[in-house]
Amino acid sequence: MSARPILAILHHESDEASPTPYLIGCISEEWEKLGFTVKKIYGTKKRIAADAMIVHVDASVVPEEYLDFARHYPRVINVGISDISKRTCSTNLVSQDPGYGGAVIVKTSHNSAGAPELNRRRLPHKNNLLLRAYWKLFGDPAESYPYRIRSKDDYRIYNALAEVPQEIFNCPDLVVEKFSPERVGEKYLQRKWYFLGESEFYSCEISEKPIFTVGTYAPERAIAPPQAIREVRTRLKMDYGKIDYAIADGRPVLFDVNKTMGVGSPRIVYAEILAETLATGIFAYFPELRPTPALLTEEQAGAGISP
Repeated sequence: MSARPILAILHHESDEASPTPYLIGCISEEWEKLGFTVKKIYGTKKRIAADAMIVHVDASVVPEEYLDFARHYPRVINVGISDISKRTCSTNLVSQDPGYGGAVIVKTSHNSAGAPELNRRRLPHKNNLLLRAYWKLFGDPAESYPYRIRSKDDYRIYNALAEVPQEIFNCPDLVVEKFSPERVGEKYLQRKWYFLGESEFYSCEISEKPIFTVGTYAPERAIAPPQAIREVRTRLKMDYGKIDYAIADGRPVLFDVNKTMGVGSPRIVYAEILAETLATGIFAYFPELRPTPALLTEEQAGAGISP
């Protein structure tokens, strides 16, 4: 290993032509401060020397070629989590069983309303103005949704399972889940648990909308996730990522799983703190480089100072 260990971040090949502001970019800046060198790889055609590989392929189902490529490196982060589609991860799926009488929500099985997959299909045609105009007016024929879905704002809530149209159940790219939100008065609350290795960051946001991606930051309500949510991370073999959830009627409810979090533009308000907190999680994969706590002098120890 060199004096500055090299961390390689593996992106999908299409991300090079259409870069996205990911949280891992903020974390990379912190890794450089900690003494690492960070390099990006797009696609699997060219291998570089590195001490560790972080699989950061923005796709609900990571192609096997990327996982095989990453396994050749001595240390690999997130190679165990290859499928975050809701059909695989969700614990709230509802079939057409008439025994369930509560409200339900219709989502895309793919993460983030299927936007990464849709944008990737369209990338080769980004300069075709006529085709782009057609997609805007009529949608993409390659989509299988029974109605247009561009973001989470297009997800639908039904008061009862019987209200859900049959065409939704017939669509393999949509899922129907129990709708069990956490409420604070008339507002809705969403909890977020970020992690890398042993480092964690807890967040909480509130919105007047029942479906939202970014709400009002409420740090006073942020708490450590319950064991049931931690078990989701273990089951999915996630080294790095984020789990969105709520606690409804005292019961944890899984909303979403993400392994390639974005920061938006401008950055989310706590991005710098989040990145600084998670960056130290890299030492779980480089224990020999973990900083040694400073030793206290007798005078400091007597004064009750902690390292």
